[in-house]
Amino acid sequence: MGKLDRKLKDQARAARKRARRIEAMTPEERERFDAWHKARTPGAAAVRQRSRDERRQNAEFRKRSATAPRASSPELQAIDDELTNLRQRLAQFQTDKGVFS
Repeated sequence: MGKLDRKLKDQARAARKRARRIEAMTPEERERFDAWHKARTPGAAAVRQRSRDERRQNAEFRKRSATAPRASSPELQAIDDELTNLRQRLAQFQTDKGVFS
């Protein structure tokens, strides 16, 4: 059990050292550290790369879809009007207490 005990003590010592270092950080350093820590998730390199690619593609799509002009037709206008009407009705139903309150 000597090797296991030594390993556990080393891990505990490293955790204490890490905790002291984090406590001594300024708020700006802590913010950068948290961002760095969040960006480095465990897992296979291929999984992390796929996640980065998906985030990049999603950001590009949001950027393009926000600036892209929408095709306007009578059918689309009718659908938008109906959608607006349904959203208003939903908001009204959500604010009403109803018979069960």
